[in-house]
Amino acid sequence: MELTDIIPVESWKQLAEDIHKRFGFNSCIYNKGNQVIHAPVGWANELCPLIKAGDSRVICAASQQNFAKKVSQSRKPVIDECEAGFLKFLVPIFTNGDFLGSAGGCGCLMTDNKIDIFYISKAVGKNENEIKNLMMTIPRISRDKVIEALEYLQKEIEKITQAAI
Repeated sequence: MELTDIIPVESWKQLAEDIHKRFGFNSCIYNKGNQVIHAPVGWANELCPLIKAGDSRVICAASQQNFAKKVSQSRKPVIDECEAGFLKFLVPIFTNGDFLGSAGGCGCLMTDNKIDIFYISKAVGKNENEIKNLMMTIPRISRDKVIEALEYLQKEIEKITQAAI
């Protein structure tokens, strides 16, 4: 079974748009092969699109691979940082015991976290001052707000998967 057997791609995209609008995260839905099932619906900041462009997108890909492995094995959501230092959360999607994919959000910083400006500047090919300026667009978020977003997403996924049974 695939995610698109439960609801169409457009409905998954709507869920990602909802997470983006409500909480401000970059939000994506991934199939069990860890591929995005639609293009990003909006950006949390101006730095993430640069990271996602070109060879630096490996930063996101490596993080997503690690997160997806964790959620598929543990069957539990994960909140952590991506390779760039941004907050990332991921919720597994299971139906009838089968892992179908995951959904989550990223692109914000926890209130007291920092990103490695030097690392990001080298990865995206920009000078450190440009990265510092782009960092001004990164939303700061509390752990409580992250948990609120994660729990909201879990409930929405549960509604979708329960309707499919």
